[in-house]
Amino acid sequence: RVLNSRAGRRVRSRTAAAAAATPPEPPSEEPSELPAGRALFREYYARQKLLSSAADWQAFGQSMRSPLPITFRRCGLPSRSAASEACWAEGQQLIRAFEESSGRQGRALPWCHGYQLPLSRLELRSEAQASGAAAALQAWLLRASGCGLVMRQEVVSMVPALLLGVQASHRVL
Repeated sequence: RVLNSRAGRRVRSRTAAAAAATPPEPPSEEPSELPAGRALFREYYARQKLLSSAADWQAFGQSMRSPLPITFRRCGLPSRSAASEACWAEGQQLIRAFEESSGRQGRALPWCHGYQLPLSRLELRSEAQASGAAAALQAWLLRASGCGLVMRQEVVSMVPALLLGVQASHRVL
């Protein structure tokens, strides 16, 4: 029996049959590297049975630890279409200048009028200290998002709004 600290009650341990049905455990890590809640996280993904080998677990862990790239989309309100067009045109020029100077290519996200830069927020911040093109791009992103003409958002978070098909005349709660 094991004490469940959340509920403050005793619960039975898993039986041998239940333990045998459990997928293989992910490779162990040093206890000092495990943040709070990591065991529950690992157990959850182990129960999904999506990752079967140690190499899969290692690739998954590396992916989860890697920083997200900067993604943003254009916000166009009919009343601000001229400002939105001018802002987006300026941003496209700055993106091209950054890509030419850094040799790193981003990618357009035409399905949501967006763009994904080839670096994370922290990488852009550090490159902005060394490169004028990166500094100009960073300043534009801050200015455009502050004015509401560009929305910084993860790609996966752009999908629901696209599927919902929100129009300017709609009200969304």
